[in-house]
Formats: sequence, structure tokens, C-alpha cells
Amino acid sequence: MATARLEGSGSIFGDPRAATLIAVAEPPYTRWTYNRSQVTRLDGPALFSYKGQIYAVGRYQPKPWGPLTQLGSVFSRKRTALFRVDEDRLTWLSDLPSAGDTSYAGVVILGDFLYISYYTSDIRRDFPWLMGMLLPSDIRIVRIPLKALEHFSHLLP
Repeated sequence: MATARLEGSGSIFGDPRAATLIAVAEPPYTRWTYNRSQVTRLDGPALFSYKGQIYAVGRYQPKPWGPLTQLGSVFSRKRTALFRVDEDRLTWLSDLPSAGDTSYAGVVILGDFLYISYYTSDIRRDFPWLMGMLLPSDIRIVRIPLKALEHFSHLLP
């Protein structure tokens, strides 16, 4: 399984056609199937597997709220979020404490916990992505009990 960020037009205002491509193949990886997820244009994701389920942590843009904030817009607000990745869709599970310019997670499973590192602008201010790029960023680490992942997976179809 692989994901790819689909930009759309590449406009600074984003594009309603932006999406995440999910590609799936079996060995020897010569025939791929492709699906588009309109949940978000997943930026800088880290994919990982737990108990046979694929998950991703990456930059997420909550629903566009105006004509200048389509998916991928530099004027929209962003989060680093946790997703379940299925062959035909992304399912948003939860935002991590994040705002402004945020992304590029690292993931480690250790013992009974999932540890996620990522960078983010000041989480006390919900700056648009462009403004966040101009301000300092922090490196954060969150610890999530693996039982919470299992709980999320049991609630979803």
C-alpha cells in the first residue's frame, strides 16, 4: 500500500480536486489499484501497521471554509492527524495538538504505546499554514495507548 498527495492545479488557494491517492498491489507489485480519498490531501504522511491495519499520521486540512481555502491552500488551517488507511479510503481518527505549519511525523510502537513525533507552530494560536511557515516551530511527541487504536478500529465500519 502506498499513498500520494494529489495537488490539483497547484494554486496557492488550493483546489477542490486535491486528494490523497491510495495505491494497493500484491507481490510482485506489477498491477496496482488506485482510489482517491477526498477526506484530505494528506501531506508528509508516516504510514505504519498495527495488528494488520494500516494507519497514517500526516498533515490534515479540516474542511475548507471559504473560496480561498480549498484543499492545499496556503491560507487554510492545518493539523497533524491520525488516520486509518483502507484500500478505498482514509478515515480521520483524531487530530494531534497542532496548528499552523505542522507535519512530517515519525512513528514508533514501543510496548503498549504508539509514540508520534512531529513539528508544529504554536498550538495556542490557530494561524493559517502560510503564517505558521514564517514563525518558529516546536517538536512535539505524543504517546497514545495502543488500546486506543484498537478502540478506534472497532468503532469504524
